[in-house]
Formats: sequence, C-alpha cells, structure tokens
Amino acid sequence: MKFSEKINLKNKNISIKKMKSIIKQKLKINGYNSDVSSKVIEILNIDKDENNERINLALVANKAKKRYEVKTGGVQLRNKVFRYCSSQGFDYNDIYIVLSEMEWDNEQKN
Repeated sequence: MKFSEKINLKNKNISIKKMKSIIKQKLKINGYNSDVSSKVIEILNIDKDENNERINLALVANKAKKRYEVKTGGVQLRNKVFRYCSSQGFDYNDIYIVLSEMEWDNEQKN
C-alpha cells in the first residue's frame, strides 16, 4: 500500500486510467501478483480524483499544443493533440470537450 501511494502521489497530471496501469505495472515489477495489484487499486480509490481529470486533461492538451504548434497548425495540430491526449489514457468525450474549449489558429504551417 505504501509503495502504491508513493507512485500515486508522484503522478498527479495523468489520467486515472494511466495511473491505474502504472500502479499495476510497478507492483508486478516488484513481485506482486495481479490479484494484489487489483485489490490495492480498489483500496486506494483512485476514482476520487475524477474531478481533477478534466483539469489534468487541459494541462496535457496545452502542453501538447505548445509542443506541436511549432511544426503544424490548423486541423493537423488539433489531430496531433487529440492523438497525444488519447495515448495518455484520457476519455475521448472529455478530449473533444477540452479541445473545443481551446483556441485554435486556422492557419496551416508547412
């Protein structure tokens, strides 16, 4: 439990889905079986951070936008940000909501 709480505290700006995956993976690496890791995740009640999920998604999306806007713009930029956020484990519907709230330049860079 202490080990998983330590992992949980370090990874604050990621999705709940990815955090659960990281905790399971780290526990397996340290010799715990999948039953133990599943019980630990239930006990930790990671889903309580669901309110912060959209805030974390907005932070990740802005970070990705800054990273990719140097080379691309317009629809390509939006698609790359969407793919990055989905690869981080965020829900598609939440990504669509956050991306629609963001400001986008319609200029397309080459």
